[in-house]
Amino acid sequence: MAENLVVYTVVHQPRRLKLPAQVIPVGTRPEALDAFLFDEAMDRRYFDQVARYAYVPATAMFRDLTRRGWRMSIGFSNSFLVQAERWGAKVLDSFKRLCASPNVEVVCVEPYHSWLFYMDIVEFKESMLWARRRLEELFQKPVAVTDTTEMFMSNEVYFALQQCGFTGAFMEGRAWQLAWQHAAHVFRNPGQNLALLARHHELSDDVGYRFSNSSWSMWPLKPEIYAGWVRDCWGDVVTLGWDFETFGEHHRKDTGIFAFMRALN
Repeated sequence: MAENLVVYTVVHQPRRLKLPAQVIPVGTRPEALDAFLFDEAMDRRYFDQVARYAYVPATAMFRDLTRRGWRMSIGFSNSFLVQAERWGAKVLDSFKRLCASPNVEVVCVEPYHSWLFYMDIVEFKESMLWARRRLEELFQKPVAVTDTTEMFMSNEVYFALQQCGFTGAFMEGRAWQLAWQHAAHVFRNPGQNLALLARHHELSDDVGYRFSNSSWSMWPLKPEIYAGWVRDCWGDVVTLGWDFETFGEHHRKDTGIFAFMRALN
């Protein structure tokens, strides 16, 4: 059985495009493009909704769990942080209080959930270095682990992250990506230092996607059953990766998701 468990959640809010598309007048200054491209009203509506159902109650739950020994890591995209600074001071404060716990590690996420590494790997490195500085200043703790968009990983991205000084990174752990290898291990390129933690696809999605699905054969999922699956997984480490919105937004409170998480501790 695996001796270690890593719980990772990521907090992200995208900027939604304004539709139908608007004609941008000739001569529009770059700093004025936002008003033509993005739907700020929709962003605000979704932010407030997720804050109500997930961010506020879930941070309260996790603060209580960390006081009882629960350990977890949380990644924040810059697009979320910008929206929180504009519209959710109380939300951001609740995350700061949660991350102040020594049982919570802050993870550096690709700032805008973009595919920048496909276009310019040097600019990608600069972006990740900037994102780490922003997180360290905001949460007042060192950041050593990182996550890319959709947990993407390649040789080029691996070495870019290592050159940035990160000691660990998350990657997706689907079977077609790992071939014959199992997700419950720590991976490294030969002779290199950057450790890769592969998200356990099945165990993560049991909670992230299937928890409230009444047609699922294991619904309703019992915490003792799930804990047994995690405990019986062979390997070095089981990495569970979830969207933070899993708790209250993807699965509303009346599904029992909060009681389930409390029972896992």
